[in-house]
Amino acid sequence: MNCQRCEGLMVPVQLDDMEGTVMAAYLGWRCLQCGNIQDPGIDANRHGHTHPLRSRARPRYPHAAKR
Repeated sequence: MNCQRCEGLMVPVQLDDMEGTVMAAYLGWRCLQCGNIQDPGIDANRHGHTHPLRSRARPRYPHAAKR
């Protein structure tokens, strides 16, 4: 598996998560070259993100348009 950032080698790692008093461990991936960490939660957040629509975006310089 290759890293999405630098195309380096990704290796499996065990990631630990503390939720209250319960410790959970799950499998993720870490890049040996840049240190990027990837796991199912990170992937879900990246794929769920939507970019703003240009038509609904605020003007970049709203006070400059009034002149």
